[in-house]
Amino acid sequence: MSAETNLGFNLESVSVVLRNGTTEAVVVSEPSFGEEAQFEAHFARILPHVASAARSVFEGGTDAAALVGKAQAFAGLLALCGEYLYALICLSTGKPRDWLNSITRESGINLVSALVKVNAPFFVRVSQGLLGSLTQKV
Repeated sequence: MSAETNLGFNLESVSVVLRNGTTEAVVVSEPSFGEEAQFEAHFARILPHVASAARSVFEGGTDAAALVGKAQAFAGLLALCGEYLYALICLSTGKPRDWLNSITRESGINLVSALVKVNAPFFVRVSQGLLGSLTQKV
């Protein structure tokens, strides 16, 4: 993976391995102006579950039971929010949803990592806005 900035946009090139053994270079980028509302809507659906999963991962011990609990927290996150996460990946790469079914698990993890890295400023800004609006309602 290599990160770069192009005309003020964060980009990261990821080498993706397809299940047929071929590789493809894919660029992960920030959402365009026209994609930002859709991107934010998908992220807003994931955010509450991410906080819960993060607590499970960072709290507790490192014994076998704790590690199983941490793995279950991530599996639960994927089960609850997988399609929203996949939508964010598709928006960031310009790839169709069906394409994700053709890549290896490791490549999927690398895409998620690049998605978070490239879009970190967006995620922080949106999280602060969503959390701020929630605290005003309480």
